[in-house]
Amino acid sequence: MTIIGNKTVDDDVLKSRVHAKEGERFSTELVNDTSDAMYGLLAFDSVLIAVDRKIYNVVPVDIKVKEMERPYHFEAGLGYDTYVGARVHSSLTKHNFFGDAQMLNLKLAWSKLEQLAMLSFYRPVLFDISGYYIGIGAKLGYSNLEFDGFQEEKTFLRTYLDHQSERVNLKVGIASEVINVNACR
Repeated sequence: MTIIGNKTVDDDVLKSRVHAKEGERFSTELVNDTSDAMYGLLAFDSVLIAVDRKIYNVVPVDIKVKEMERPYHFEAGLGYDTYVGARVHSSLTKHNFFGDAQMLNLKLAWSKLEQLAMLSFYRPVLFDISGYYIGIGAKLGYSNLEFDGFQEEKTFLRTYLDHQSERVNLKVGIASEVINVNACR
């Protein structure tokens, strides 16, 4: 496998998304799955996979990538919800945060009855065990929500390890929440 155009993403991260393994029978489905998985890293504007050469019954895989020119994504909106009323929300995401296809996201929402702040982080490859690549993710947040007659204030931390392959997506993690419920008038 040859990778061209990659500047900031570690080769292990890219290898973790290649669905065709050495010695496997060639399949256009595996090439499409690999392309989808590479785009799924949200670090590239372009992924081109060339499999047009054949050397002694071996098809070398050449992957040409173009890293994102605009790695920041901002979203904001105003809306109305029948329960919480008028609301405003925003989200700021940095793709390829410090390289290696890491992602950092800040999400904020506010209404008269609900307030939310959440910070998320994802790293697609933390380590590998015998070729099985393991990623890590975490969310840290605060929410305050008023219901009829009471108020719930919550802080939370969730973290998980994950493995993604062509056959399975597996997540295992732990969460902690501190919830305060108060009666209100």
